[in-house]
Amino acid sequence: EDAVVVVTNDDENDLPLLGPGTEVSDGKGGKKKIASVDDVTPKFSRNEQLAPLRNMLRNLLKAKEISIEEEIIEGMGFGDLRDLILAYGNML
Repeated sequence: EDAVVVVTNDDENDLPLLGPGTEVSDGKGGKKKIASVDDVTPKFSRNEQLAPLRNMLRNLLKAKEISIEEEIIEGMGFGDLRDLILAYGNML
């Protein structure tokens, strides 16, 4: 089955001249909010977001008596932490 997707961009001149946080019509009788910096700013820092995964990895490594330097664990992103947790947790 084939599908066609058409994507268009509204001309900048057609956009409302209202600032972030302002509600405008969505064209369907409802309202939508123009995103502001506060709307897209994460609630938690990157370190706070990854802390539970890092702790889980540390606990798994301790239980398996495997050692990885703390500096390496702190430098890992989400994907690396996830992969090691799955590998050492025998969850695959």
